[in-house]
Amino acid sequence: MSLNAASLRLFRSLRAVVPYCPEGSKVVWVVLEDQAEYEGWMASLPGKWNLDRRDKVAGGAGEGFVGGPSLLEIEDAAAARRAGELDEQEGDADDADHNAQRGLVNAAGRAAAAAVLLTADMLLWRHRYECDHAGQPRNKPKDPNLSPRKRRRRNPSIKVGCPAKFVACQPIGDNRIYVKWTHGHTGHDPSSLQSVGESRLPRRVRDWIRARVEEGRDWKAMRNLLRLESDQLHQLERSSGVLESVPESFRIRHMDIYNEVRQQLLRAARKAPDRLSSLQKWVDEVQGNGGIAAINQDIPCAEDEQTWAAYFLSSWQVDMLLAHGQNSV
Repeated sequence: MSLNAASLRLFRSLRAVVPYCPEGSKVVWVVLEDQAEYEGWMASLPGKWNLDRRDKVAGGAGEGFVGGPSLLEIEDAAAARRAGELDEQEGDADDADHNAQRGLVNAAGRAAAAAVLLTADMLLWRHRYECDHAGQPRNKPKDPNLSPRKRRRRNPSIKVGCPAKFVACQPIGDNRIYVKWTHGHTGHDPSSLQSVGESRLPRRVRDWIRARVEEGRDWKAMRNLLRLESDQLHQLERSSGVLESVPESFRIRHMDIYNEVRQQLLRAARKAPDRLSSLQKWVDEVQGNGGIAAINQDIPCAEDEQTWAAYFLSSWQVDMLLAHGQNSV
């Protein structure tokens, strides 16, 4: 995919500065106006990107931070150094559109040159992301004494050593976000159906599932929400055998929702990391609400084997037994 095609598809939200790619380089510099535009840019990237690390930067130094030139001063200095070069180049150009486009590219280049000079003490934050196909497969030793029926079934590793990555940072006193993006994927096609199937769901999709589960929706209710709009269906019908992009709703499976429901239930049920401590907290809570609960750990059992029993009756269950259980409480 050419840089021009990538620019049209991936950087359509840019308002002030176009992408800048030095000749002979696989690195693209992108300058985004604010956090909202940065999030939109990330959402438009093909493939799945994992947060590699958050660098330690000045961060909380605040507005009174003093420790070197500001980003605007660096950018102005870079613009002044290149002013003479631009004047000489523009003297021989006759095409006004070409001059305007070159001016935009040079503006992006000046911003990129300024971003290169940013140091950690000048940044609010700096995050490093990498393609989820980066790295090499790890060979985990198998237990030879474990029966085949008890071995965990694993899918083949998706790691192919893909070098695609990007580094995003925001300078102190500037709303703009600077991104240094190594855009070349190797070993896989991020827009292919195979790569989409191998990658995990994007975070925004997982957040959407989590919010729907918190609302009490089950798989059937969410499946109705995932129906494609008419324009998306028309786009699929017009595709000539190869899909340039796959709707994210196609990637949500029943197991994705089941896992989220199970995780939320476990988070609500586990009141402590230790099992008995968690049960004791449940006993205290049920008794505090007028119910009956107890844990019995004094149960005859085999040697070196921990055995316990627990029971819970909420207050409304106690009332029901007193009313209809013939003095069974």
